[in-house]
Amino acid sequence: MEQVFHRAGHTCDLDQHSERHDYDSGQPRAALEAVADLGQSELQQAYEELARARTQLSELAYAASHDLQEPLRMVESYCQLLESRYAHTLDEKGKQFLHFAIDGALRMKTLIDGLIKFSRVETEAKPPAMVESAKIVVEVLHRLGGPVERAHSEISVGPLPRVYADEAQLAEVFFQLLTNALKFRRKHQPHSVDVAGKDSDREWIFTVRDNGVGLKAEHCARIFGLFQRASNGNDNEGSGLGLGLSKRIIERHKGRIWVRSEPGCGSTFYFALPKPAAHVIDTHGTNSTAPAPTTPLLDDVLGPHRENRA
Repeated sequence: MEQVFHRAGHTCDLDQHSERHDYDSGQPRAALEAVADLGQSELQQAYEELARARTQLSELAYAASHDLQEPLRMVESYCQLLESRYAHTLDEKGKQFLHFAIDGALRMKTLIDGLIKFSRVETEAKPPAMVESAKIVVEVLHRLGGPVERAHSEISVGPLPRVYADEAQLAEVFFQLLTNALKFRRKHQPHSVDVAGKDSDREWIFTVRDNGVGLKAEHCARIFGLFQRASNGNDNEGSGLGLGLSKRIIERHKGRIWVRSEPGCGSTFYFALPKPAAHVIDTHGTNSTAPAPTTPLLDDVLGPHRENRA
């Protein structure tokens, strides 16, 4: 009796599972097909187990992050209470220690908020639709009005295409990239950020370019990992979550994200979103590129900051 051994340790008895065929006729034995079916079944089972594990990991990250918020709020509130009531009784060293405690609590809150966002990329995602990326960028810049003013940044936005995406998640990507550009600027140097987008054959490509501190070549791939930071001499090195979150969102859209940079010469972050089938675009609206946001849309957001710089 002839048997075929499968890599997982199973055996298939040819007499039980199939009739014999002549190899010269070019027909494979049915037993080999049975082995192939067995391998396919195992592959499907492994995929389902991986999907369950990923879901459970996301749920665990969300639950852990959520449960950490309450004790952290207590630490933060009592530190602030100490500062408001007893700061006058502390010497300079005591005030410094209290400041460190408050700052540490705030940084931990930022990390927890980032973990919650990261865990929700899949669980709270919405179906993609054709959206106006120009409108999304303007809304993000409105949220960033204070940081833009404090950085004295010159923001320019070129024509941006309509894209097929989850609107809220695309806004999060722009928020993280623009925040990153504002955060890692060169001190005592005029700062500028340019946002652009173009329509290529199979995808839409966006760029967020700044003239900030830049990155070393060895950091360009690493910074998209979770909790990865690039040490570039800037006082505010961030949480290490923003770019990892952006990457996960772009990958959820089957896209790609990368950066080109040089120390002291700024960075250009790119991300590409694939186009869906033509009938999807036709169903949701024509594929077009919106003109650059101009008065009053963009000027309403950036006008006050431009006046202050003038």
